[in-house]
Amino acid sequence: MVRNRSFNKLILAIHDLMIHVKIMSVNKVPHKEMYDFIDEIEYLPQLIVSEEDQTELFDNELIRICEKYNLTNILSKYNELSE
Repeated sequence: MVRNRSFNKLILAIHDLMIHVKIMSVNKVPHKEMYDFIDEIEYLPQLIVSEEDQTELFDNELIRICEKYNLTNILSKYNELSE
């Protein structure tokens, strides 16, 4: 589980990452690159439904993914919703 975060905020972050997959597809990003991105983001929902507190891991993974793929807009939106 992810504590101290609204469920809607967590889902919105994952939704924004999924929209990025659609953009990658439209931009004809190579399949391997898309696969790697999806492989990284698919872990996030598991952290939400885990019985253990995964808050720090969720936040760190989201930061890592957003920095790796230059998705600062998604990270900024997530942080704004946290305030």
